[in-house]
Amino acid sequence: MGNLGASISTIRIGFLKNLLGEEIAETSMRHHIGRSYPTDIFPRFMMEKIICFADNLASGADRREEPIGISSKPKFPISLSHVLSRGDVIREEFSPSRLAYISVELRDKIKKPCMEFSSNSTSAYFRIFKILSGSRLKFVPADTRSPVNDVSLRDHLKLTAAFSTCIHLDGKFRSFKPEDYRFAFMFIGSSGISSSDI
Repeated sequence: MGNLGASISTIRIGFLKNLLGEEIAETSMRHHIGRSYPTDIFPRFMMEKIICFADNLASGADRREEPIGISSKPKFPISLSHVLSRGDVIREEFSPSRLAYISVELRDKIKKPCMEFSSNSTSAYFRIFKILSGSRLKFVPADTRSPVNDVSLRDHLKLTAAFSTCIHLDGKFRSFKPEDYRFAFMFIGSSGISSSDI
């Protein structure tokens, strides 16, 4: 998967560099560590390490069970399975051409707010977030391996962003060990917060 990881990273950095500039593209690219990825794309700086750790936490939260097998390259069509299935109930399937279309469509939609990112990052961030939330990423799986192909890329990105923000606002990256951090999850219903929500 090293070659595939390098190829995906090259595509991702080119896509982001055109939209957000080289610095943000480099930071976003460096969010994986492991045998499957070349060492030259491992995180080096504080923000890259925060994003990498947040992505790992989000992946752990996504995966209630282990994937079947280790795939070096996704096989098409890739599919998003139903969260209550064992990977056998398919919600959406994607051919290479359908994924390419979604990528181009998304690039065109976020191009304008990305160009405004340096002058008004808060406004641009919220506009990009809204576009991503309403995009077809809600049907693209974050992981293509069954049975953990039941979490969308959009939902995985939202959880990664939430963890990253918490770690950043807390002041620093401590380590890649979850026990060095304290998180609290709250679920708020229409009736307010109760002790069972925490």
